[in-house]
Amino acid sequence: MTQFIEPNRESDLTGPKVLDRLQSLRTGLLSGFLVSAGSSGFLINIASGRLVNAGTTIYDDATRNDSTILSSALSAPLGANTHALVYAQYAYQDTFPPAAMTFDVSVTTGSPPASPSLPADSVKLADIFIASGESDLSNAQIINSPKVPDLGNADGDVLIERLVNSNLNVFIDGGGDISYDSGTDIVTWTSDIVVRSMTVTHQEKYLSAPLAIGEIAAGTIGSVGDNAIVFTVFDRSTVTEPLSSPQTLTMHVLDLDNPDPAERNLFYNPGTREQIVWLAMTVGGTLVQRAGLGTGLPAPSAAAPPYLFLQHDPLGGTAHAWAPITEDLIVSILSISSLAITTPSSGITELGDNVVTPQLSATTINDGGDGPTTATLTNDDNVESKDVVSGFGGTSSGTFQSDQSYQKSATGANGQVVFTLTADDGNTPDAETVNLNWYRYTYWGFEASDPGSGNYDNTFLKTTIQADQGGQSLRSGRGVTISEPAPASAKYFYFAFPAWKGAVTSIIDNNTGFEVLSAFTQVDAAQAGITTENAAAIAENYRVYRSNSLQTGAINITVS
Repeated sequence: MTQFIEPNRESDLTGPKVLDRLQSLRTGLLSGFLVSAGSSGFLINIASGRLVNAGTTIYDDATRNDSTILSSALSAPLGANTHALVYAQYAYQDTFPPAAMTFDVSVTTGSPPASPSLPADSVKLADIFIASGESDLSNAQIINSPKVPDLGNADGDVLIERLVNSNLNVFIDGGGDISYDSGTDIVTWTSDIVVRSMTVTHQEKYLSAPLAIGEIAAGTIGSVGDNAIVFTVFDRSTVTEPLSSPQTLTMHVLDLDNPDPAERNLFYNPGTREQIVWLAMTVGGTLVQRAGLGTGLPAPSAAAPPYLFLQHDPLGGTAHAWAPITEDLIVSILSISSLAITTPSSGITELGDNVVTPQLSATTINDGGDGPTTATLTNDDNVESKDVVSGFGGTSSGTFQSDQSYQKSATGANGQVVFTLTADDGNTPDAETVNLNWYRYTYWGFEASDPGSGNYDNTFLKTTIQADQGGQSLRSGRGVTISEPAPASAKYFYFAFPAWKGAVTSIIDNNTGFEVLSAFTQVDAAQAGITTENAAAIAENYRVYRSNSLQTGAINITVS
């Protein structure tokens, strides 16, 4: 009998342990090894790739075009519907040079053909389905095997998140039935009960190695009432390796009609994320009584490797069997690796600009190469919620746009709109954000004479000083690195930025590394009438800084 309970999130205890155990069990494709139709007949192509077999990683850089492994097993035209399984086989040997990996096929026929067997020490590359009467692969269905994440990088965290933080299974590993006497309100169990907590994948319901073991001594518990929950709690934070000594557990009762505060808190809020509540029985109400706990877990054979996965009976029965982890256990969890605004460039525009239908691009990973099955673009500026999955076209890279226009015109702090892309491939959605920013320009350049206070106007900043080795840059703050060649003749050097950003605190000469703030003077702290270069024409006060002396050399400074 099994009980599913909700997970304890992001366990500090179990993640590293599960990862360590899985490293030695990994079997499956990591990348490449795509199978496709060859040039004729039943010839196939097998691309180069990377796989792991029982913890051994194999890199293969050869591309096998028009391989005969399938054609040697089939004769044209086919006399029956055929299912071919293409696999790579490798048995680890402690020799040098290491043994070579081989490729082969298993073939079955029928209506429909049964699934071919996968030999020991092998990894499935693809399934090929060919109809009766066919003489080549032009109409065949070739299904390449899914890829497993690499535990050597961040994808391993995804796998552990799936295993550790999916449903937990608690198995009875010994002990008799629990019975309830409605006349006396007493629950009885005649022998010790041993329970094991184990992680289980979200979809396939396969289990990993035990996380904790507890034992409840044979006994009784009274005053259960006719609307109650019988449960126990055990704590993973006290677990030590190996898991050979069960924790001593106690049965508890939560009376749903008149709950005791201590029992209620123990059941609903165990107190630490390392505790697991196991539901032993429910009585009355709308709940279903649970009894008949079974005879325990099957023991793995002596020759089996350690830390096998316990597989539920695929036919829905009560039997279970130990099995090694396979690529079918791994659920690809799509994640958005990048999201960017491409128009306007880098998601930056001048304050006052009206941005019409900004363009975006995104890339997803761990999606099997087919990209997301759903993708929605939203933002914090309006109510737009746009389906953009068609922009991916069944691939991992997509381009799309918002259908709205956006404008920020307030002076002072920079305005922004935050766009959010939420994408999913049917397992776990991921979301990523990117900002569309409106900034003011910082200006700089040379000029021979100082026009004086009141004359650092729009023309002076945008035209006069920029005419000689000058420039401008949209900036979120006052910090900027300026590099300009020497002027044709001795001139002052100026730079200016919006006054609300505050005074400059440092100017570094990048050629020497020295602080040169004292070589510049703020000549006008609040020059009015500097406007944007677009149709909005929004006025802004600027702080203007000038070198204290005429400059004849190149400028290479960082202002902050």
